[in-house]
Amino acid sequence: MIPSQKSSAPLADQSVADKAAKKERHMLGTIIAAIVVGAIIGALGRLLLPGKQNISIVMTILIGIVANVIVTLIVRQLGYSNSSGGIAWIPLLLGAVVAAILIVVYGRMSHKSVNA
Repeated sequence: MIPSQKSSAPLADQSVADKAAKKERHMLGTIIAAIVVGAIIGALGRLLLPGKQNISIVMTILIGIVANVIVTLIVRQLGYSNSSGGIAWIPLLLGAVVAAILIVVYGRMSHKSVNA
């Protein structure tokens, strides 16, 4: 092998490692965003219901995440896209309504008092 001709294998391995690291950071960011959005939607869902709901903050976040996934699937099937950028208000508000419904369902299934 001529000294000026170096093997490109180490560069290819580093490129694959860089892509994997970038994918991990993207996945971590997606998980954190899902938790934050789930907390917001779950909290809005609780605010829509009158009275006190006896559910934990963790359950509120999980219900918010589930509501967000349900609404996202529905609005995408209906053709909604947030092409202008910014906050997608329609899915956010629909997510709060779905979260309120899920909180009532959870309260009834777990026999915890949910005043609705």
